[in-house]
Amino acid sequence: MNQIDPAYTIFIKSLLSALVLSFVPLITYRFTNIENQRNSFFEFTLLVTVPIIFLIMYFIGSNIALSIGLVGSLSVIRFRTAIKSPKELIYLLFAISIGVGLGSQNYLLTATGSLTLALFIVITEKFLFKSPHDSGGSFYLLKVNTDELDDFLSKELSPLNVDVVSIYEEDGKTNINLKTYPKNKAERIKTYQQLSRHPKTSHVELIGN
Repeated sequence: MNQIDPAYTIFIKSLLSALVLSFVPLITYRFTNIENQRNSFFEFTLLVTVPIIFLIMYFIGSNIALSIGLVGSLSVIRFRTAIKSPKELIYLLFAISIGVGLGSQNYLLTATGSLTLALFIVITEKFLFKSPHDSGGSFYLLKVNTDELDDFLSKELSPLNVDVVSIYEEDGKTNINLKTYPKNKAERIKTYQQLSRHPKTSHVELIGN
């Protein structure tokens, strides 16, 4: 009867740990962002980043030649979608750190560190950086031309009582998630009309209150 290679057992254990811990940054992201603020594409990225980074770290190990080859391979990959929100960058670094920790086979330290960091993020988000506007408001999805984005943000949105929740590019257009703070239904309708009739917006959708 053939015995299972111990190295294979370690690999399976590490991979399963990566798959389980990949939900830590995802759940933290969802817990600290209401549904209208979430980006499903970014959530998918968070989920798969941990096992991907783990596999890269595991196969490279201490092999310098493979490390150099990896740098050369990544240099030809062009990531065209920029992360507009520094907050999303933090979550992405969170996922990468978990993958690196598991790839170096520091299971307990990685699990402890990731859970502690998740708790820290939730506490600071809810108690130290809670916006006074968090309890109310309306959410809008706007589509504008990418080349007009900077001008639209600086000149058109700045006078309004709105918060830019997220910005991402899709199908040749830039999508902007906004949160407005109308005092009543009439003001909500007025805000919607102002945004929908603006010459630089090709689509305006009220996605939540």
